[in-house]
Amino acid sequence: MITSFPRVLPLDTANTAHRRPIRIRALPRQNLLKRAITNDLRLHNETTPAFNGLLPHDIISYIFSICVLQLDMHPTLLCMVCKMWHQIAITTPYLWTTVRINLTLAEDYPGRYSGYISRTLKRSHDLSLCVYIFDDGIPLPTTELPFQGPRTPLPLAHTIKQHISRFQYLKVTTSRPSLPQLSIGGLHMYSDLRTLHIEGNPERVPQIKIDAYFAYFLRNVHISRTSLYFLKINWRRVTKLVVEHVAEEEVVEILKNAPQLVSCTLKDLVPSRHTMAGFLNLKLSVPRLQFVHLRIRSEFMEILGWKFTFPALTEMVYEGPRTPPPFTREDAPLLPIFVACQNNGRMKRLTLMNCNVRPEWMEYVSALISSNTFKVHLDDSVLWGQENLASSSRRTP
Repeated sequence: MITSFPRVLPLDTANTAHRRPIRIRALPRQNLLKRAITNDLRLHNETTPAFNGLLPHDIISYIFSICVLQLDMHPTLLCMVCKMWHQIAITTPYLWTTVRINLTLAEDYPGRYSGYISRTLKRSHDLSLCVYIFDDGIPLPTTELPFQGPRTPLPLAHTIKQHISRFQYLKVTTSRPSLPQLSIGGLHMYSDLRTLHIEGNPERVPQIKIDAYFAYFLRNVHISRTSLYFLKINWRRVTKLVVEHVAEEEVVEILKNAPQLVSCTLKDLVPSRHTMAGFLNLKLSVPRLQFVHLRIRSEFMEILGWKFTFPALTEMVYEGPRTPPPFTREDAPLLPIFVACQNNGRMKRLTLMNCNVRPEWMEYVSALISSNTFKVHLDDSVLWGQENLASSSRRTP
């Protein structure tokens, strides 16, 4: 019985076959990586080890994830990497859960870029997605009409709509006046979206439309320079809110409809262009709010003090303007102390930043603070009296 077969050796190795054992297609170890990549990870025979065997799978996945993040602006190079590491690309769906959509590339190459985004979304299978939508950041001319600017191409909008129900984190940074409506379609199904972050351009407030089903389970919301009129957000489920450069009347509507709110940050709100006479007759409460960070004007601070109650408030941070306007109210630094005293049930800490208190108010402030149970923290930028303004300005961060 024949148990082995003779090997046919090349001419250059036949003369030395008696000196050392021969392995078919034996390659130096440093050339294995190059050979595996150039041959698209195909195993030529049993003696050539697979590329996946050189390194642990988790390390290869980590390297591949870095390549995906670094080459998202260069789809051609990313496709080359995916072709080289084809097995890892198709067998590791979580590597494709972070998707970055460049609206500028979508306008320049609508068909090709839409196909690239579609393949990326399909590789993630059914996992939840973290999506970043952005553009080149060039502001549009202010002379244009609101809806005459460039919009997201239809192929890309259709691709986004197919997978929008899997969005868990969404950040939109755009200088465009409008975007297609972020909707899950006519089906009455809800999205997995938990965090929404929208940043507009200072010179052009974008109008982004979001339907109620897409934002039904939202928990964290960060809005900057964006109109809330088209955002159909279910504020009753939101627990963390950050609002910057938004109209004051819109913030009032949010606080009225956010009973689950735990943390709130309000900065540089736009003064109201409409009257709040109807709101002044109300007495509202945010029952679960525990942390507040405010950088707002004195008039709106007074509204929060008189018309809102925060029974669960434990910590409050008030940040005054770094350069006070010429007509600043003298009692502006006293308003956050007043709000803290109004909600002194569970209050533990009040932090004042960039405040300037007149000398004649110091005794009143000290008595007001000592009569309550919470502690007042004054950072290095707090100025007690106008005479200390010049000497303490160097310590202002």
